[in-house]
Amino acid sequence: MPGDSSTKEYEFKPLSVFSSCQPSADFRFEISRDGPWHEYQLLRAEAWSTHTLKHDEKKTGIRSVVTKTETRGPYSRQFTVYFVHTKTAFSVKGVSKRFSDFKELDAKIKKAFKHFTFPFPPDKVFNAMKPEFVNERRKHLQRYLDEALALPDIACFQELHEFLGIPEYNAELRAEMLADLTRQRKSRAGAADHRPETYLRAIEAAKKGGDREAEAQAFNALGLAYCEQGLDSQGVQCLESALELAKAADLRHGLQVVLANLGCAHNLMECGAIALEYLAECLALVEKDPKAKASVMLKMALTCAAFGDAHEAVEHC
Repeated sequence: MPGDSSTKEYEFKPLSVFSSCQPSADFRFEISRDGPWHEYQLLRAEAWSTHTLKHDEKKTGIRSVVTKTETRGPYSRQFTVYFVHTKTAFSVKGVSKRFSDFKELDAKIKKAFKHFTFPFPPDKVFNAMKPEFVNERRKHLQRYLDEALALPDIACFQELHEFLGIPEYNAELRAEMLADLTRQRKSRAGAADHRPETYLRAIEAAKKGGDREAEAQAFNALGLAYCEQGLDSQGVQCLESALELAKAADLRHGLQVVLANLGCAHNLMECGAIALEYLAECLALVEKDPKAKASVMLKMALTCAAFGDAHEAVEHC
């Protein structure tokens, strides 16, 4: 292909949770209490890998990479196209732009933000299609985008979002912040409801009423509450009680949830082999449910990565 497509400085890889040289991973565990069966959500702490980039004042949730170039047009009027891939907390987009598009963007940015003085690559009339020149210009354009996106006010600039093919980013960011605020309010409001004492009372009430499902749900919730407080052993015991009740009452969905929770709990306890055994048993239950299967496989992949088994991690992705 004409033009230089070297990407030594910036290599944009296909969306994959892991690479073959990925070191042991860190995780964030969140408990979802939206329904009667509370469950762990296991998320990779490294935002880029899990596509959960968060926006804050120090680091924006946008990463753009000028991945390659391509020469187009007839021989007498050739021009270079720059391919730009952009990843945010919400999407991955790709656009192709000419140098004149970048130049127009630079004019808009410097008009709106007087403090941004990073030099834009100069125009060139002769030898502008030489691979060496095109590659150097690509590097300069990459540095330009890096400098612009490093500044929070410019990173929120709508004209820049339009250029990168992410015009909806600000709206998505506002929606995410509102959802975050709502979750925090619910968490504060319901803190008292999620104490172990609450679930102990629920267990007693379920036993008296002979409600095996409610008893299993309460043991499951109590187990997660104990794990949340760092009482892993007590938490696992409660989860195992929930598992026995779910099996005895043939609660298929409950079995799936509790097995996955036990897998995550053992991950927290750094018992990777046991965690994978529970998750594998859970996977067998959800084989015909694509959504549930994907969720379990992701937990298995992240568990493998946490204990340094990158090959198995990729297999489960």
